Amino acid sequence: MIRALGMAAILLRVAFGQAPAKAPEFEVADIKLSDGTRDAKVQFLPGGRVDLPNVTVKSLIMVSYGVQENMITGGPKWIDSDHFDIVAKAPPDTPRNALRLMLQPLLAERFKLAIHREDKPMPVYVLVVAKGGPKLQKATSGPQQCRWNNPGSGMIQRECHNMTMAELALSMPGWAHGVDLPVIDLTGIEGAYDFQFEWSMPSGDASKAGAPVIADPGGSIFDAIGQIGLKLEQRKHPMSVIVIDHVERVPTVN
Repeated sequence: MIRALGMAAILLRVAFGQAPAKAPEFEVADIKLSDGTRDAKVQFLPGGRVDLPNVTVKSLIMVSYGVQENMITGGPKWIDSDHFDIVAKAPPDTPRNALRLMLQPLLAERFKLAIHREDKPMPVYVLVVAKGGPKLQKATSGPQQCRWNNPGSGMIQRECHNMTMAELALSMPGWAHGVDLPVIDLTGIEGAYDFQFEWSMPSGDASKAGAPVIADPGGSIFDAIGQIGLKLEQRKHPMSVIVIDHVERVPTVN
C-alpha cells in the first residue's frame, strides 16, 4: 500500500510538471498591459515561441505550475483582474513542458513572484483508464489545440489535437460542465493524442456543419469521457497548494 501511494505521488508530480532545482529560462520575453482585444488563449507555437495574450498573473501561475485556481492561495486581488500580453522566445525544438516551466523564472524575475507550497487534503477527480482500455489516436504533427463543436441535437463536442492526458486533466475544470474539482491524471498514458467526445448541452440547441458525430453520446461529461476509454472518479487526495508570499503589480522593464 505504501509503495502504491509513493508511486501515485510520483505520477502526480510528473503530471503537474513541478520544476527541477533550476528551471530553464526564455531567451527573450516582452510583457505589456493588455488592451483586452485578444482572447486569453495560451499558445505554444513551433520554433520555441510562446504567445500569451490577455492573461492574468494567476492564470500564468496555473499554467506554469500545473495547478487549478483553487490550488492557489494568498496574493492581492489584482492577480486575477489585471491582464497582460506576453510574447516569449525559447530555443527551437524546446519541449512543451519545458516551455511551461520557463514561465516560473519569468514570473519570479519580472513580477518578483515568491511562493511556497503546503500540502492540503482536498476532494479531487482522478482521470483513470476505463474497463476495456483507452480509445485514443496517436497525435499527428501540428499545433496543440482544442475547440468546441456543435453537432446538433442538443449536443456539445470537445475536439482536441496533440494533447497529453496530463494536459487534458488540467484543462477539464475550465471547460467541462460539472467538473468543479481539480483533476489529476492517473492514467499512466504517455505521449500526445487526438480525440473528441460529446455530451448533452446544459441548455439550447446549435448545429455546426461538418462536425464529426460520435455514436451513442453520453448524457454528461462523466459519461462522455468514456467514449475515449477513460473515466473520472472522485477521491480525496493530498494536494500541493501554492501560497503566494509576494508579487509586484508592475513588471520590470523588458
